[in-house]
Amino acid sequence: MPSRRKKSANSDFRSLATDILRCADQGTLIGDYLREVLSLIIETAACPQVRITVADLTRHYRFTRTAAITGNFHFAPIAGFGDAPFLPPFDGVSDVELLERLVYFGRAADDGIVIGASIDSPTVTMRGDDGRQHRLAVPSGIGSLLILPIRYGDETLGVLTLLAERPGFFTDADGDFYRNIAAVIGIARAHRQAKFHLRERIKELTCIYRITKLGSDTGRSLDSLLREAAEVIAPAFLFPEAASCRIVFDRRTYTSLRYNTAKHILTSDLRINGRPRGLIEVSYSTDLPTLDKGPFLNEERSLLEAVAKELSVIIQRKEAEEEKSALQNQLLHADRLVTVGQLATGMAHEINEPLGGILGFAQLIQKTPDLPEQVMRDLDKIVKAAIHTRDIIRKLMLFSRQMPTQKSATDLNERVLSCLDLLEPRIRKGGIRVATELDPAVPVIVADPAQIHQILVNLVVNAVQAMTPGGTLTLRTSHDGERVSLSVEDTGCGMTPETKDRIFVPFFTTKDIGEGTGLGLSVVLGIVTAHGGDIAVESEPGRGSRFTVTLPIAVAPDKGEDHA
Repeated sequence: MPSRRKKSANSDFRSLATDILRCADQGTLIGDYLREVLSLIIETAACPQVRITVADLTRHYRFTRTAAITGNFHFAPIAGFGDAPFLPPFDGVSDVELLERLVYFGRAADDGIVIGASIDSPTVTMRGDDGRQHRLAVPSGIGSLLILPIRYGDETLGVLTLLAERPGFFTDADGDFYRNIAAVIGIARAHRQAKFHLRERIKELTCIYRITKLGSDTGRSLDSLLREAAEVIAPAFLFPEAASCRIVFDRRTYTSLRYNTAKHILTSDLRINGRPRGLIEVSYSTDLPTLDKGPFLNEERSLLEAVAKELSVIIQRKEAEEEKSALQNQLLHADRLVTVGQLATGMAHEINEPLGGILGFAQLIQKTPDLPEQVMRDLDKIVKAAIHTRDIIRKLMLFSRQMPTQKSATDLNERVLSCLDLLEPRIRKGGIRVATELDPAVPVIVADPAQIHQILVNLVVNAVQAMTPGGTLTLRTSHDGERVSLSVEDTGCGMTPETKDRIFVPFFTTKDIGEGTGLGLSVVLGIVTAHGGDIAVESEPGRGSRFTVTLPIAVAPDKGEDHA
């Protein structure tokens, strides 16, 4: 062992204490900090071995420095060190770790152990559970031993141990000196722990603040909020460089940028109005020290639950705002419907009468013999324009629910074939191939035949207009015992999700001016709903669309009902 000059107990205590406190304030990891502290003590004591056993978070660790090998430093977790030791009511053989634990729990009769004199069988005095004092033997091979508690106030944080094989190495003065040094280490350790807890609390409060700030941004969408929240949550945890966050809400997933496959997971539910709708998950992808719950602290469990509650409140508020906005839009829409209904009623009276005269006289003139070809073509245009105008008025009347429904037994297959016969010239002109898959066993339903016909016409015309140039139009019927289904499918241009979401909105159209009123599908939806049915739409851009209408098989006609 290199020659070292052992300093006396009267050495410069202030210098050593200052160095220990300075190291504590540098913010290094506990291992680096205690390496410095042990190096300072071993230089001062010229002692072969010095070790410190302390509690770090939820576990105890032993940090050891040996003077025999320059730079040798070792630390390891000590299982069971914090368990109260059993002290037998008789003299027994001990070891150094048991003596450390007894000092840690305040059982040393002299508030620590100082053994330095050369005696045949050195023993130490301990207080037992029965209140009596007991003698325990010091392990063989230990000539001198110093075990002192590291305290801050009334709390014991660990123990400082110095060992030497040579008897007489430590004196009572050394015991007093290093007892004071242990007190300084206790102050430094408490200072570091306070800084650690303050830093963690600041991270947690910053996380909650940023989540609350996100929720206060009324212009931010819920998707954007949850994506940003996933980035905010992970840095609030003890090991932010290894942490990642995943938020699942209504089957949608939002992850932080550094999200990896999880090894250790902490989760908390998102509950909206008492109902679970998702979860927040913080995870580590690597193995880390075991704390309260794996590598997580109990405080982090509380933090995640607080964040989940705050996010749940924000989501609930956002959904309430969206619902309020939707209700306002429905009220505005209802107001527009009332206006349309009033206009339609007036238009039906004011326009249908002169329109009927125009149509009647035009058809009468068409019967005149020997009319020039140009006049016949012009008359045909007048008749078609009049019929088209009458059809628009009829749609407005249906949309505003001014025309009564007249239900009767209706054969769905027959309605399909009738519609195809009516529209056959238009379908042929568009170069469209028609395929029908009609279920011969489809039962008769109770419905308004004219309105079922109108559903078919609107859906088929839309399909034809979507296929330019040409394509395949497929009409299917089927039944499942309680309901019948009608499917109209095309191979046309299809729709984007945004367009598909708006196709049933009145007056919405993607057609050019003069080619559509934007009422056709609104009327279809109104008729289907009035018949107690449903309509589903499947569409992708470039891959066509399919409309499927489902109606109940038997619905008794309502007397005097007024629905579209």
